[in-house]
Amino acid sequence: MRFQQSNPLMGVRSNLILEAALEVDYLIRLRASSPWLIENMPALNQEMKLGLLNELAYHAIGRLVPDLIADSVREDLMLVPISPAELTAVLARPLSDGLQIS
Repeated sequence: MRFQQSNPLMGVRSNLILEAALEVDYLIRLRASSPWLIENMPALNQEMKLGLLNELAYHAIGRLVPDLIADSVREDLMLVPISPAELTAVLARPLSDGLQIS
């Protein structure tokens, strides 16, 4: 699922946040379903989740962002990490904003 973009620069950050949030959610659910992971992987507090979210978003740039603007997006994410308020705002958007029908 990706947020629609009227031009290559709009929505890129939201798409990265959404992608990373889905990955963090999957990791948390996976940990909860595996006794081995529960025993060997520490539970993530809010600060750890946000740090992981930023790392995953950074690494998703190569998959989700056009090469032409990837370096700029990387620099922006390093200078202005994803905040809890920004995450909440992206997750609060209507599901229909993220649906693209090709």
